[in-house]
Amino acid sequence: MNNNKIKKILILNNACGPITKLLMELSILGVEIEIFDATLDSNLEELKNTVESFAPDYILQQNLNVFVLTGKFGAQAAEWLASTNYKQVFWFLGRPDSGGSPYLLYTWLQLDYFKNALFLCGSKQYEEILQRYGAKTAYFPFAIDQSEFHVNSESVLKYDTFYWNSAAHNVILKYDPVENIEVISSTHYLAQGAAKNLFTTCINNIPALAEKANEHYQKFYKLISPYLIQFFTTPDLCAIKYEHRRAVFFNQISKVLSPEIYYIVLCNALQLDRIFDDYQNYDIYNKASFLFDGICEGGMWKQLGLMNKTTEITNLEAYRSSNITVSYSTSLTGLAPSLVPLEVFASGGFSISEHRPEIYSLLPIQDKVTYQNIEELKQLVKLYSENEALRNKVIEKAQTHILSHHTYKVRAKELIQILTNI
Repeated sequence: MNNNKIKKILILNNACGPITKLLMELSILGVEIEIFDATLDSNLEELKNTVESFAPDYILQQNLNVFVLTGKFGAQAAEWLASTNYKQVFWFLGRPDSGGSPYLLYTWLQLDYFKNALFLCGSKQYEEILQRYGAKTAYFPFAIDQSEFHVNSESVLKYDTFYWNSAAHNVILKYDPVENIEVISSTHYLAQGAAKNLFTTCINNIPALAEKANEHYQKFYKLISPYLIQFFTTPDLCAIKYEHRRAVFFNQISKVLSPEIYYIVLCNALQLDRIFDDYQNYDIYNKASFLFDGICEGGMWKQLGLMNKTTEITNLEAYRSSNITVSYSTSLTGLAPSLVPLEVFASGGFSISEHRPEIYSLLPIQDKVTYQNIEELKQLVKLYSENEALRNKVIEKAQTHILSHHTYKVRAKELIQILTNI
């Protein structure tokens, strides 16, 4: 029997794994769940009928995925729900200022679309971003699927140090032949690639730019190239430093671009983030690939020709069969870690990941498990490779804490408590 005040939750779903796993745990706790699977072909009247007949306490979706990824239906759904008194909850696991469609998010916030909404934030940083626009927020970090992890599971050791890359793959390099791959070390090449991507988004938003596009692009590139070249001067494997670099860049171009063009570029910062991911990955490859005796197949690493080290292996298999898993994850997570280090520790493996400070508030460990540059990565690999006892101490603390504090079962209970106390 459900004794909670929260009896019914409608899930607006667009093939989102985290939401699906969360709703399963909510259902176990007695919350009645209704799922509306939204697609480009969905009909607004069908959504209205579903919502009105089910009468949910809350309507939940991941990020703004349904509103921004289902075309005309998504826009209609957002507008209709804003006109009602139904309460909405959005679980943001991606940066609100760079993923999805931040232009729509900012516009809808200004139009008061979310007067009855709560934004659950996978990072404390996301709370700060959304609160600037008057949004109501709550901290609600990532979770792991506890059914995939078993404390006493055993595996055969295959690797001393394995590299797992969960970054977006090759935004500007995907069409380049292997023999030309070293151009990624050229800041001018990176600046040109970024400028072309960003200018394309400008054309998509202002079709008039397509006329004399080359002339407009040359002017655009001349204005922002000095700052793009500066942006790509050195890679940062520390999220705090990258955030500062990012803020400086946008402050600089705000002074040379028209407000309309600047806002389009700002709202498509995801392009810049992904290209910088390529840059960071290449730096790891160029200076540290000798550290790894196993590398996940796919993306840049396969393209760079490290076929003798790349392997087809699932993430959990890699984590469990390695003494150390080194990872680099996409910048989309900002100051919060991706799921990778949490999954590594939950698997009973040892994680060294790029520096994202919020990991230390999620885990009860004081030992350093993040790297801010290549030299620090080398030092950490050496330290933990030579000290099994220290590795095991960190693993035990982290694994126990994750399996008791950062699972979907725990998040479901936390969500009910958050919604009950609003």
